[in-house]
Amino acid sequence: MLELRNLCKAFRSGPWGVRRVEAVRDVSLSIPAGAAVGLSGRSGSGKTTLARMIVGLESTDSGSILMDGRNVTSLRGIDLREYRRKVQIVFQNPTTSLNPCKRLLRSIQEPLDIHGLCGSGARRLKAIELARQVGLNRDLLERYPHQVSGGEAQRAMIARALILDPKVIVLDEPTSMLDVSVQAQILHLLGDLRMKLHMACLFISHDIEVLRWFCDEVHIMEGGTLLD
Repeated sequence: MLELRNLCKAFRSGPWGVRRVEAVRDVSLSIPAGAAVGLSGRSGSGKTTLARMIVGLESTDSGSILMDGRNVTSLRGIDLREYRRKVQIVFQNPTTSLNPCKRLLRSIQEPLDIHGLCGSGARRLKAIELARQVGLNRDLLERYPHQVSGGEAQRAMIARALILDPKVIVLDEPTSMLDVSVQAQILHLLGDLRMKLHMACLFISHDIEVLRWFCDEVHIMEGGTLLD
């Protein structure tokens, strides 16, 4: 289970940083194993900042993040690296998230390389198998991001996020850059994978109807806080 307890994060803005903006204010939320929790709200309401805090890309000012009861808020070094294996994120724009100089297969496999998991042959085989599970055929894996469609690039990003066998996946507007027909394909794929792999999922989207279809519960964020 992933638990957020009274998380807060503020930034300085304006000339000389004199204006203090509270991006996340006293947010508490629980995501049980296998559950999907939806988060919606207007642009600038703090959703993406919260997502980045969860995956360790943004520090917290106060509050705590717990994974299976362990406080992971202040982890450093090897411990932080291990936590990041367990919590992965899929960003909004797949074409900017993938390295334009690497073929899809290499990008999918890369997290295994970074963490030094498996032998090189096993890494390649696992990447190919995950690509198959998300609907990417073998030929596409030899292409670069600019040579595939947005839906194919997003499937590659999903495979990349899953290759470390995470306990939690954060989906930050994963379909908003895609055509409507492709959105439906990706949503059904994510739903099938969530059930199969029993992952906890935080799904961020402006589309309330999508969240209601996909998630077990939906919350609204406004001004950095969750509305009752």
